[in-house]
Amino acid sequence: MSATEELRARAAEVLRSAADQRRAAERALQQRTDDLARVALAAVEGLETLTDALDGVRDEMPQGVRDLLRLSARAAWERLGAAGIALDGAVGEKVDLARHRVVKTVPPEAGAPGTVASVVTPGLTLGGTRLREALVWVVGERKGHGANRD
Repeated sequence: MSATEELRARAAEVLRSAADQRRAAERALQQRTDDLARVALAAVEGLETLTDALDGVRDEMPQGVRDLLRLSARAAWERLGAAGIALDGAVGEKVDLARHRVVKTVPPEAGAPGTVASVVTPGLTLGGTRLREALVWVVGERKGHGANRD
């Protein structure tokens, strides 16, 4: 084998090794991202469950306890926001099927057709990556809209 052939073989080996290392690093980064997304989603869902449970017994608690729990929940949401977790979905915005999952259609009297009438569960993003869609009620179209009616 000539020196040139040996150099080419060694270069090919180095390139294969570098490509293998790059793929391994990409897999590790994706695994860390997936793990972080699972933890973030679990934290948000836990906070939502706690908030819902507290809302159910709110009237049975002393005012001071209610205030403390409300402030603690607000602080938890602020920390999640600071960590890059954002809630998504707002009443009145145009429905976007990439961000919203429609779970119910309501009569047109509830607002402009094709807009969000109610957010059942907000969507979540982490650093721009969607963790879950917002579950929403959407305003339906008016029947006969634009058609001649007798």
